[in-house]
Amino acid sequence: MIKKSINLYKLLLAGMLAAVCVWYIKSNFNWNELVGRIEKAEYDWLLLGSGCAYLGFLIARTWRWKILVSQIDPGANLRALYLPTAIIVSISSITPGQLGETFKVELLRRGHRADTATAVGFFLVERAIDLLIILSCGLVSALLIPYKLFDVNSSSLFMVSLAGILAGLLVIRYFTSHQRFRAVSKRFLLTLENPIILAKVSSLSIIAWLFIAIAWQIALASIGINLSLASTIVVMSLTMLSVLLSFIPTGIGVAEVVISQLLMVENVGETQAQAGALILRLASIWWLVIGLVHLAIWWFKSLADHRSDKQ
Repeated sequence: MIKKSINLYKLLLAGMLAAVCVWYIKSNFNWNELVGRIEKAEYDWLLLGSGCAYLGFLIARTWRWKILVSQIDPGANLRALYLPTAIIVSISSITPGQLGETFKVELLRRGHRADTATAVGFFLVERAIDLLIILSCGLVSALLIPYKLFDVNSSSLFMVSLAGILAGLLVIRYFTSHQRFRAVSKRFLLTLENPIILAKVSSLSIIAWLFIAIAWQIALASIGINLSLASTIVVMSLTMLSVLLSFIPTGIGVAEVVISQLLMVENVGETQAQAGALILRLASIWWLVIGLVHLAIWWFKSLADHRSDKQ
């Protein structure tokens, strides 16, 4: 009963936050001028450039998943894992906290005959490393904002991400070492104790997020906002943190407010910053469409395989 009440309060709070942000956007965004700027965006650059970067992100995520799955299934194939991973990762972007990725747990149980503890352990490894990357970059970014010190370089943010991953995993390793956690986190702990697998998974995680940052950078450039990669990572990480904390699917409303404010910190004009927030929303829809294309390919492929089996 208490758990249901907490979930209800979370839902109401998320709804109220979304409503406030949407009201703010409707009241404060200069829509007459924004429409003109959005229409003049370089959509060929937006669709092709950010689309290619997003495909790089999907490949990196699939490669990371393959490394984890190979621990229990050495014959795991990157090509076979790509379509389901791309579909789940893309569609999970519209679920609260991107929890739609938990579908990979069920696929791992069915397709690779993994037990539940192992499947959940792999999922926790991915989620923990992703959160540590976003948290480490986000915390550093939050410290930089009061001083407008956005002139950092990508290598320093890479080192911060790596340090954040290592520090966070040590903390996680300490807490999961207690006996009551071992039944659930056995595979999680085994992965953390394997330095080669941990290094590969962590590196691919950073590469995946770099592809997303590049996709953001290209989307912003399509409307005339030219940020360095490091500055884009600052905007992206703080926006992702805000969206995750809001627990609103796709962060609608919240993301637009946060992005526009962060771009203004970057000395982008108010109307141009608002246009940047909207173009990133359009880009996210395009990336979802890419995921749906993967879904259609998978469906037709499954249908063809089913017909061939009948023959």
